[in-house]
Amino acid sequence: MYDVVALKEAEKVKERLEWPIAALEEVKVVKARDVGKALKYRGSRTLILLEEWKAEEGALKLFAERKKACFLLPLAPLFREKGVRRAKIIREYRGFLKMCNKHGAFYSLNTLAEKEEELRSPEERCALGLLLGLNRGQAKFSLKMVEHYLKRAPQH
Repeated sequence: MYDVVALKEAEKVKERLEWPIAALEEVKVVKARDVGKALKYRGSRTLILLEEWKAEEGALKLFAERKKACFLLPLAPLFREKGVRRAKIIREYRGFLKMCNKHGAFYSLNTLAEKEEELRSPEERCALGLLLGLNRGQAKFSLKMVEHYLKRAPQH
């Protein structure tokens, strides 16, 4: 149940945690503006980090057909933002996840923590998944997705 993080000193933090983390450099992550712009990656085994989380049904159907690419959903913005901005992020994530589940597109809940305080355990990320409209099974499955995209063999 890896967590992808953007920490500068991820190696030092790894030793103190009870769950595995992977630095952004350890996984193949591509950035795209939205689902439509990310379509060129749908046939490759890669994690996709979007700037806009609009649920484009047609594009998500195409991702679901290939079953290779996985959307990396960063939870850290939920910790950093407050008020109306946080509510908008939750609304966007909920709509996006609903479409992903409807069509079978892969996604993974990760913190993408830039600070150690933003790290969350797998149980906490699972609970946030429930807040975002997932059931417990969907949330747990999403936590296991990153392991399949690691550049190196997973260490247990």
